[in-house]
Formats: sequence, C-alpha cells, structure tokens
Amino acid sequence: MSCLRCAVKFLTKSPAADGIIGLPGPLIQSVRGIKPRWLPKSKSKIFYVRTPTPIDPVEHEQLMTLYFHYRAHLRSIRSFICSQHLQQLQAAKQRTIEQEDKVADFKKMEEEISQWNARVQVVREERQAQEAQWEQKRVERKMTRVERRKLRRLEQAEQKLQSDMEAAPKFITMDNLDTEIEKLLNMRIDYNFAIDKQGNKFSADSTSKKDDAKDSEQKEAAKG
Repeated sequence: MSCLRCAVKFLTKSPAADGIIGLPGPLIQSVRGIKPRWLPKSKSKIFYVRTPTPIDPVEHEQLMTLYFHYRAHLRSIRSFICSQHLQQLQAAKQRTIEQEDKVADFKKMEEEISQWNARVQVVREERQAQEAQWEQKRVERKMTRVERRKLRRLEQAEQKLQSDMEAAPKFITMDNLDTEIEKLLNMRIDYNFAIDKQGNKFSADSTSKKDDAKDSEQKEAAKG
C-alpha cells in the first residue's frame, strides 16, 4: 500500500531565474510510503493463503548436494583455521616457554659468573697482597744494597782520603817545586830495551855489562 505525501515548497527565487514561465505556486512531490505497524491487515489479504513455490526434485537434489558440499567445505575451512590457530597458540606458548628457559638459563649463568668473579676476586686480592709483600721486600733489599754501597763508597773515600793525607808530604807544592824539577831533569831513563817472550826486560846497559863479563871470562880462560 502506498500513500501520497504532499510537500509544499514555496519558491523563493524568481521564475525567470530557473527558466519557469508563469506565476509561482506550490511544489507537489509524490512519495511512496510504508504501512505503519499499528495498522491492521488489509481486508484483501485477511484470508489470503500463499501458494507454495513448486520444487523440481532434480533441482532440489542438486541444490542439496551443493549445499552439503558447501557445508563440508565450510567445516573443513573452519577446522583448518582452528588447527592453524591452535598451532599458532602452541608455537606462541612454546616460544614463551623457550624465552622463560632462556631467561632462567641467563639468570643461572649470571649467578655462576658472579660466584666465579667472587672467587677470582679473592684469589686476585691474595695474589696482589703477596705481590705487594714481595715488592716491599724487594724494595727493602734494594735499599739495603744501596745503603751498603753508600757505606762502601764512603769507606773507600775515607781510605783514599787517609792515603792521600799520608802521601801529602810527597805532594809537589810551591815550596818544593824547584827541587822536584831539578830531580826530574837529572833523572836518566833509558828507553832502549827489549822484552823476550817470558816478559824479561833487557836494556842496553845490562846487555853490554853481560857482554863485558863474558869477554873477561873468556880472556881469563885463555890465560889459564
């Protein structure tokens, strides 16, 4: 059932602007309506019985076959999606378990490393303390050697000073300078000498004296 709704719209523009010739008037628009829910059934449909649509057995069988195939495909797709979802859930759970295992292993490894570091620290501190003691002893020994060397040098210096003081009368001073010069000028040194393989020194005077002694011996032997 349809009804007419009249919508009256007064033209606010001039008719010439829209190309309309004539006087302005109401605008009537026909709209198809829907029957409200509170209205009763129409009299023409009170005793109306719809005739069932005829069904072709072959077509119905074909449609049912296609429907069953559709339901089977739908169930298979649903089961496949469910299985995939379950696999994803299991994989996520497995990854979570593996991650927890990794975290636990890392914590355990961290604890073991901390314990190992503590043991190494104790050993290192003991070694460093022992090395410090050895270094202190080495420094003490070195200082002792240095002190001994200083004392030895001081003793040597004192001995040298004592010997120099003892030899001081023999030093050449301005008082005995002329005398020492005269001694050096009067000193005769003969550099004409030879040395044999045994290190014996033979000067010209000694050889001449030996030759003279041999000649005298030969003369005496000839006379005798």
